[in-house]
Amino acid sequence: MGKDSKKHLVGQPIFKQIINMIPRDKFDLLVKKNESDKHYRAFYSWDELVTMLFGIFSRCDSMGEVCDGMRALGGKLNYLGMDCAPAKSTAGDGLRSRSEDFFKQVYRMLIEHFEPVLSVSRKEDVKFEKFYAFDSTTITLFSEVMKGVGRNPKGDGKKKGGLKVHLLTDVHADTAQFAAISEAKMHDKKFLSKLTLPAGSMVTMDRAYNFYKQFAQWTAPFFVVHKTINEGMISVFQSDIIPRLNTDIPNQPSEAKLAADDHLHRYMLVFDREGYSIDFFEYLAEQRIAFCTYRKNVKEDWPQEEFADYEVITPGGETEIMQLAERQTILYGKKEKGEPQKKITVREIRKKTTSGHQTAIITNNKILTMVKIALFMFARWGQENFFKYMVQGT
Repeated sequence: MGKDSKKHLVGQPIFKQIINMIPRDKFDLLVKKNESDKHYRAFYSWDELVTMLFGIFSRCDSMGEVCDGMRALGGKLNYLGMDCAPAKSTAGDGLRSRSEDFFKQVYRMLIEHFEPVLSVSRKEDVKFEKFYAFDSTTITLFSEVMKGVGRNPKGDGKKKGGLKVHLLTDVHADTAQFAAISEAKMHDKKFLSKLTLPAGSMVTMDRAYNFYKQFAQWTAPFFVVHKTINEGMISVFQSDIIPRLNTDIPNQPSEAKLAADDHLHRYMLVFDREGYSIDFFEYLAEQRIAFCTYRKNVKEDWPQEEFADYEVITPGGETEIMQLAERQTILYGKKEKGEPQKKITVREIRKKTTSGHQTAIITNNKILTMVKIALFMFARWGQENFFKYMVQGT
C-alpha cells in the first residue's frame, strides 16, 4: 500500500488552517490594484496581514509582544508564507505608512467571498433580509490623551476616558459592516449620519441613538406637496402629484409595452375614499395608471362561503391570516340629464374581520394578486402614522 501524500489538515497548526482559508489570489489582486507593496523591500502586505492576525489570535498587547512571539517560532514561519519574523521597527513603520483603506478592501473581499457560508446563519423568525444592529463601546485610556465621556465626576468618582468604537453589525451573518472610532466624549447619535443603509433594511439600536431628524431622513416620503388644498385631493392629484410621478418614478414601461399589453400600467396609486370618483377613475385609466382605494356606498355583505383564508406577511414582517374574497364589479357614476350614465368595471376585493365587518377595496389592476392588493391597501396606514408623528413633532 502506497504512502498517502495528501494532507488533510492533520497535525497542521490551527493558525495555519485559518490563514489558508484566505483566498490568496484575491488578496494579491487587491495588492496590485492598490500598489500597497510599492516602495517596500520587506514586510509586504501579506506579511503585515499575518502579523496583525498573529497578534489578535495570540492576544498580544503590544507590537513588541507580537514580534517576539513570532521570533520564537524561528523557521516555522514558512508555513505562513513569511521568511522571518519582522523587527519591531519594521512592523511599526509598515502599520504607520501603509494605507488602512487597503485593509478595508481586504475585509470587504473576505465578507463577499464567505457570503454563501455566512448567509446560512440567518436568524430564525426574522423576515427582514437586511437586518442590522448598531451600538458602541468605550475603550478606557488615560484622559490626558483622549477626553472622557460624561459629566465631571464628584468626589472620588471617575469618568470614562479613551476611545469609543461604533459598530454596525449584520445580525444574520454576525459580521461587522461599518466601524468608526472617536473620542469617548463624542455622542453616539452623531454617527448615524455616517451610515449608508440599503433600502428596506431594519436597524436596531438603544436609546442613546434617538435622533429623530436622522430617522426622518431615513424614512422620508417620495416627495411632499406644500400647498393649501382648497380644490380637493383629486385636483391636487391631477395638477401636482401625477405629473411629478410620471417624471420621477423609475423603470416605467415604455409606450410600446403599454400598447402591446392592455393590462399593463405605468404605476399604481393607493389612496383613501377622498379620491373616489368615477370621472377620476376614467382619467387614471386613460393615463394608464392603476388605482387602489376603498369602495363607497357598500350596501350588502357577501356570503361567508365566498371567503377563504390566506396566510400573508405584512410589511412589518408579521404573519397574518386574512379572510378574502373577490368579484368583478361595475361602478356607476351620477346620472346627468341628457348624458349617458358613466360606468367602469373594476375588481372588488373584500376583507372580512373577526367581528364580521367587510372592508371593500376596488382596483383596476389586473396583474397583482388579490392578496397583494389587500396588502398594499392596508399598508397605506403607514402614511397615516407618518402624519401622526409629523403632527406630534410640531
